[in-house]
Amino acid sequence: MEGMDTMARNKPILVTGSHRSGTTWVGKTLARADGVYYVNEPFNVDFPLDGIKLKVETWFAHFASSHQQSDIKDAVGNTMTWPAWRYAWQVCLDNGLDIKTPGRFAKYFSMRLFKNKMLFKDPLALLSADWFHEQWDADIVVMIRNPFAFAASLKTAVWGFDFSHFSRQTPLMESRFREYKNTIRELAEQPDNFSFMQKSAWLWVLLHEIIRQYQQEYPQWQYCYHEEISLEPVGGFSHLFNALELPLTAETKAYIEKTTSSGNPSEAKGTNFQARDAKASLDTWKKRLTGDEIAIVSAITKPLGEHFYPTMFTENTAAKS
Repeated sequence: MEGMDTMARNKPILVTGSHRSGTTWVGKTLARADGVYYVNEPFNVDFPLDGIKLKVETWFAHFASSHQQSDIKDAVGNTMTWPAWRYAWQVCLDNGLDIKTPGRFAKYFSMRLFKNKMLFKDPLALLSADWFHEQWDADIVVMIRNPFAFAASLKTAVWGFDFSHFSRQTPLMESRFREYKNTIRELAEQPDNFSFMQKSAWLWVLLHEIIRQYQQEYPQWQYCYHEEISLEPVGGFSHLFNALELPLTAETKAYIEKTTSSGNPSEAKGTNFQARDAKASLDTWKKRLTGDEIAIVSAITKPLGEHFYPTMFTENTAAKS
């Protein structure tokens, strides 16, 4: 591929973790560093990206399980190595050549010019984060969020999940999900036996089981708790910028303070990234979940949850944590 020397000088970054864990917030903030280009969810089934010509067929695609390995490798590699003009031209081709082509080319060319370090923001690439690291020497940032906030966020967004996207990835089921494969098959084949909250809790368990395994295998990665960075946004981001060897300017610090201060609402409207009162947002799940829902989430997630949140599952569960 073109420009492999350039790629070597500009290690890519993958910001991943479970969805609804702050990956967009963290990814967009890190991408404010000079020379960083933000790539949004290349593994998204519903919204394939312009320019990279990748249409994955499975949510949370596990690279080792995918029959699309060649397509994924080429698309990600081209995104990192193509010069600005080539990337912009591919976007134009993907959209069809028409009267808007000159403006479209100028837009994407200017967006990519002088930005040779790719930052992929994609929670859907969590199960392929090891591939990103091994194949591209990517720096990995993994976001972690407590199961109650995760479930409450899914409830508000009304985001369900078809567990057959896990069960049909056979190598995944026989490796990373081996201990959970019977539960996954039941969730996939008999979904009506589970409530929305039970499914949300099990999804948290499965995604965070992957994260737990990564912590053992790749301790050098950056594991970032949503709660910790929300409590101290400037300090948390300063650590990340430093760990990733990205310049943190006064302008970016001001942006962090502005988009996380108490002057912002604690509740988001919709599912897209918005400026919020970071500290106040930590408790919104307590308003969104009923007592019964908290009990359901606690019962399912506690065995693994105590690994990430040792004090959250104490007596009277998280409602009083």
